[in-house]
Amino acid sequence: MASIGLDNTETNRQAYRQLLLTTPGLGEYISGAILFEETLYQSTTDGRKFVDCLRDENIVPGIKVDKVHGQKNIKNINHVSEGFNLTWFLLL
Repeated sequence: MASIGLDNTETNRQAYRQLLLTTPGLGEYISGAILFEETLYQSTTDGRKFVDCLRDENIVPGIKVDKVHGQKNIKNINHVSEGFNLTWFLLL
């Protein structure tokens, strides 16, 4: 954000993500997206969840999280895999 003269605020990050994730035909070029946790709960200005925008384009949304130690109760998770850098990717 700083490189284009914007403050790194949630509002600016939401606007940038909306620009990217609502691009018509995006699913023709990518099949999956690893999201930050913040993005899971954000919506477009007209109320559509970003995750739903991705799914509508047949893009598989996932989340990058720190390695989880022990059993956690996480709802709506279909698959968990451990990456090479010991980061967990949860496919939603």
